[in-house]
Amino acid sequence: MPEKGKIVIFDAELEPSVGTYRPIETRGGRAADLFNKIFLKPNEVSVDRLSENVTTFLSELQDILAKGAAVHGDFMIDTVEVDAKITGEGQIGLMGSHVNMSGSTGIRFIFKRITKHEVP
Repeated sequence: MPEKGKIVIFDAELEPSVGTYRPIETRGGRAADLFNKIFLKPNEVSVDRLSENVTTFLSELQDILAKGAAVHGDFMIDTVEVDAKITGEGQIGLMGSHVNMSGSTGIRFIFKRITKHEVP
């Protein structure tokens, strides 16, 4: 159990080093060609640091989406889903298109356009 004010994030490593690890089996794909097992290493991250990183990430994404929404055309984007990954250090980001992480987990943010009658 992590200490108060911290959250556990598991990182994957190819080989165990020092610490507590739990081996998991890979299921095909490119990763299985490179190694047969990866090891999950628990990392404690400050909730304040993770919260700050999420806030920054969401703010930047909202800026990007706002600029994209300003483009006029025949169609309007109503909903955007973004799957982000969280590192063991609590950094949040997007995976590049050439990274195949089948079975990986992260966090999903869904941005939905607010109509005028929905504004609080």
